Amino acid sequence: MSGITTTIRGLAVGAVLAGWAIGLAGPASAELTDGTYTVDYIGHPSDSKTLVVNSCGDGCKHTQIVGADPAGLDFHLQGNTWSGQADPETTVTIDNETLGGSSGSSPFTLTKVG
Repeated sequence: MSGITTTIRGLAVGAVLAGWAIGLAGPASAELTDGTYTVDYIGHPSDSKTLVVNSCGDGCKHTQIVGADPAGLDFHLQGNTWSGQADPETTVTIDNETLGGSSGSSPFTLTKVG
């Protein structure tokens, strides 16, 4: 019986330690980095676009939607949010942890692909 008891105790301790390690790890952070992303507009999957992101200084990212206006858009990090002005009426924001954002009233998500 002592062999079974020891095995059960060992499994219980292992389960507790595994749960503790997962709890310490916390959620993964996405973070907007240089590269290529897919922009998926929530509720409009056929409108997805390809976005290229490059650094333009400390706390600055230049973005360009492939096939769109060649000027692109500069984003500046404010707290945990990247913010850019598409035009006088439209602010575009991207959450640096989730890569979820909005362009005016159109929500979207970014997925890094390269």
